[in-house]
Amino acid sequence: MNQNTDMHEELTERLKEFLQIRSENPHAPNHIMVDDKEAPLLISALEAVDSIKSEQEIKEIILEEYKNGNIVVYAVDGLQTMPIKEFIKQPAAGMLYDLNRGEAVVLTFLPDPKWINDYAVAKVIRELKTRIEELESLNTDKS
Repeated sequence: MNQNTDMHEELTERLKEFLQIRSENPHAPNHIMVDDKEAPLLISALEAVDSIKSEQEIKEIILEEYKNGNIVVYAVDGLQTMPIKEFIKQPAAGMLYDLNRGEAVVLTFLPDPKWINDYAVAKVIRELKTRIEELESLNTDKS
């Protein structure tokens, strides 16, 4: 690692600690000292801390919505929440589209080995949806 990277990581850690202390004690100092060498790195360090905060907020939203019987998906216009019982009523292609996990999309993830499980998930969702439709059809035929 070079000196700038080390300094950036150290500054990011100091900012995290500062924000943690401020969140626990509103009477704590409301400033952080940076020297001339750190000043140019301050913006990117703040962005790094902000993205961590945003990720934590998103995680909390997703977990809270799940407790309420909803799922959260990331769409073009941001996070979307929907009841899972309604979500699964749509065709498999619609679910995979909303989850951004259709086979064609997943194959674009090829450099990342994560694509293998994502592809399997797409196939499992399609098969489960087919099986549900078969069982619902049998149930309807008996009525």
